[in-house]
Amino acid sequence: MYYFEPCLIYKNENQFEKLLKTAKILGYNGTIAYVDFSKSIANKLSQIEEKIRQMGSKHKMNVFFGLLLKNHKQIRYIQKARRKVDSVAVIGGDIKTNRMVVESVYVDFLIDPQKNRKKDCGLNHVFAKAATKNDVSILINAKRLTSLPDHHLSREVTKLRELVRVLTNSKTMITISSCAEKPNELRDPIMLSSFLHILGLELKDAKKSISSIPLNIVKKNQEKRDEKWILPGVKVKKWGVTGK
Repeated sequence: MYYFEPCLIYKNENQFEKLLKTAKILGYNGTIAYVDFSKSIANKLSQIEEKIRQMGSKHKMNVFFGLLLKNHKQIRYIQKARRKVDSVAVIGGDIKTNRMVVESVYVDFLIDPQKNRKKDCGLNHVFAKAATKNDVSILINAKRLTSLPDHHLSREVTKLRELVRVLTNSKTMITISSCAEKPNELRDPIMLSSFLHILGLELKDAKKSISSIPLNIVKKNQEKRDEKWILPGVKVKKWGVTGK
């Protein structure tokens, strides 16, 4: 099976190369390398992407390039940067961020909408249907679960079960990731898909969450890197005389 890790964090060349080596050993065939978004990094995106592509070729992995946003305030800047990357992910949790992401055509992954939520999973059926409409996948961060104390972990699992139920009913894409920055944070793809199955997702869909779903998202996104792309189904057309 072609396993695709939808989120690895890029900090520098040495760090990321170690991540790729470990991911290859665990059975992954591809991934998305994310850099933290900032205004200052905008002019460095092409150089970083080139380094990432070279490392992917070296380790025979299909590596795509993405931007990671950490709050709703950064979303306003993403339209201009969209054509420079293969994927955009946003860390969720607060309702304003969750709503802005699911309503956006420029974002691909909403990470942990249930983060820091005390009484709900961060998304209702209205938000989930908006995510479905705009092809936004909800990504569960497995690394975050490993850092929670036991009494918080049980509460988090309950929220995740509710989240999976809401997303399944709305036919919203679900993905899961190690969101690793260090090699020891990476998790086996079978372990991740099994965890999603425990949360209530059908096993065949759980396997897709760490393989075909994230891979198809970034492949489809190649269209968004076209200078003519404006919105889904809308492109700039050059005016001129056409032959009959």
